[in-house]
Amino acid sequence: MTDLTAPLHDAQVTLLRTMAHEYLLRADGSWPTWRWVVHTLDGMDLDAEQLIRSLPRIGTGGTSYGLTRGLGPHIADGEQISLTIAAAAHIDELDSVIVPKFLRVLPYLVAAQRAPLASSQQVHQPRVTSENLLRAFPEMPDFITNWLPGILEGEPATWWGNSSGRDAAQGTWYRDLSREIRHYRGVSTLAEYMTAVAGHLARHDRNITSPGAAAAAVALSYGSSPPASGAGDTDAGSPSVLPPPEEAATMLLTRLADRVGGSTTQYVPLAEFAQPDTVLHTRAVEAANLLGTREQVEIMPTLGGGRGTALRITPQGLLEAERIAQARRNAGARHDHAFNELVASAYARERSELDLQEFLATTYYLGEPHDVDTVIDAARELRDHRLAQLDPPEGRPTRLTLTAQGRTCARSGTKASDYVTSQNTPGIQFNQYNYAGSTGAQGQYVTQNAGLRPEQFAEMVRQLRELAPALEVDQSEFVHEVEVLADESLELSERRRAGDRLRGWLEANQGAVGGVQTVLSVLGLFLG
Repeated sequence: MTDLTAPLHDAQVTLLRTMAHEYLLRADGSWPTWRWVVHTLDGMDLDAEQLIRSLPRIGTGGTSYGLTRGLGPHIADGEQISLTIAAAAHIDELDSVIVPKFLRVLPYLVAAQRAPLASSQQVHQPRVTSENLLRAFPEMPDFITNWLPGILEGEPATWWGNSSGRDAAQGTWYRDLSREIRHYRGVSTLAEYMTAVAGHLARHDRNITSPGAAAAAVALSYGSSPPASGAGDTDAGSPSVLPPPEEAATMLLTRLADRVGGSTTQYVPLAEFAQPDTVLHTRAVEAANLLGTREQVEIMPTLGGGRGTALRITPQGLLEAERIAQARRNAGARHDHAFNELVASAYARERSELDLQEFLATTYYLGEPHDVDTVIDAARELRDHRLAQLDPPEGRPTRLTLTAQGRTCARSGTKASDYVTSQNTPGIQFNQYNYAGSTGAQGQYVTQNAGLRPEQFAEMVRQLRELAPALEVDQSEFVHEVEVLADESLELSERRRAGDRLRGWLEANQGAVGGVQTVLSVLGLFLG
């Protein structure tokens, strides 16, 4: 596992120190905007985005943790990216100012979560409030009121559970405490905390490797049923449930491609991806057989019984692994997949209610777990289209419930994204008035999205993301410009420049890809 405390390059430390110094200079717990960070590092001839994306992280998918909070495919100028407690291992000022206070509060949070419940007949979620903490630590009012809410938002011990942001007028906030905080009992130093984080995330990590293995294992998660024959074969290190065979096959193919580094002649023991005599190995053998029938791998038994099976990726398999890797980088397609799967998964549950943490642990996109930010964004878009309600309504939701319209969408037999498209009617909506014989028209949506209704604009962005893989363009540049166009926190002029570049790419592909003309017509309305 990556060591978050391992030494960094000087440039990486400079980035962290620049962000930390500005944070510590302020008393309100706010981090500098990304535009400020970029501008400041430009003056040092350093690339802020390249540096921040080079920082180490541990864990996978929705449980990834690093020196900063998780990053999306595009960082908006106004975004305020926070550092985590882990960054204090590299920045002395954070270690001396923030860490001692955090480590004083942490045992209090653990104790609050473990306290006896008030009733055995009612569901009660342990909760900590700023008022409770101020009574317990009256000597740290600024830290508790301003800094602690943001810190808890970024740490694995307190990721999940309902919470409220700091009330600007009252300075109050609360956070529910989940069972995950039990992993931090007895922690009193930064080194102990980092060890606890690594152990905590290792329990969530879906990558299980054999001792000394050089390659990552097939990713697993709870929620899929394990093969009945393997139920008695598990050991203490094996997960109790497995991903579906199709997802396991995709995982195995891409990890095998990474393992051999493009070679189609090297054989790799299957034991490097799954320990023998476990249910994981049983599923990995199924995945290998699937890939073999597709002629994407060649299987060579070496010790009999599948235990010593070795795999060689074929040229066809290598091409498929490259296609999957490219498709995984398409943030728009990943978002649409989460959007559609949230509706399907919720509809399959009783009362159409879906636990989002369970969804993250059991749903894959091309063999990869979805990340938290993608799922939360998709859930919020469903809410905006009135297909779902979120709990809590603000902040980071933990539960999604389909509305009546959402259930209608699920029963329609079409993807949720296609259903939304069918419900949106094109055209700009105007109100017309008569003033003393003179007629005037007033556009209802004329500033934020240049005349497009919110649902029109959202649908155009969705279609741009969906078109991307089919276009003969640089995928990373195209996706970046789509994210700039979609970011309503940016100046309209900057978003229109992105739109102009997108229009040029679309016009160049107009005759070769279906659906381009429709998007061009709506994009033209936005550009004016």
